[in-house]
Amino acid sequence: MVNTVKAYDDVATTFADDSFKWTPTDLLDEFSALLTPGSKILDVGCGSGMFLYEFEKMGLEAFGTDISNALLERFKGKSKTFACAAHELPFYDEFFNRILMVSVAIYFENFNYFKTVVLKCLSILKLQGIFLIGDINLGIKPDGNQYQWYNKHEMVDFLDSLGYPYSIMTQNKIKRTINKRWDILIYKE
Repeated sequence: MVNTVKAYDDVATTFADDSFKWTPTDLLDEFSALLTPGSKILDVGCGSGMFLYEFEKMGLEAFGTDISNALLERFKGKSKTFACAAHELPFYDEFFNRILMVSVAIYFENFNYFKTVVLKCLSILKLQGIFLIGDINLGIKPDGNQYQWYNKHEMVDFLDSLGYPYSIMTQNKIKRTINKRWDILIYKE
């Protein structure tokens, strides 16, 4: 984890500038449907705040966390941000209407850490809330690939054990041509 923090701190300026060159509107529209102004939303691994800016425009009460102070310092919006690891989220139980974690789980150390983070996020998500885990690798890790990959069967077994409805979805056509990653939605009902 220390290497990940240093890597993001070292490239914070470039990463922050590059991340705003695309707008994730299709993802945001679906994920934020049925939310009313003032609803609370958390972006785990928010980086420099690309999603936070969009949530602010929607009138949502947005919060962000990231392990990189340098990336958080690049965020100039109104949302509250916290420097912490994904398993150390400083919030009360059932606090958020929505939680998203996009392009974060690919940097986790292992599947046990992923499970710890998911359980923490579900504890701070309100009933009827939705948790989006975006950009996740499922399958066999290709040789030379630097990212974390998760076994599909282990993932399904874990998600089943949570007792909540969930969906595992392929990403849109453009994203699939880039990285062939998956999105997971967990519905806390």
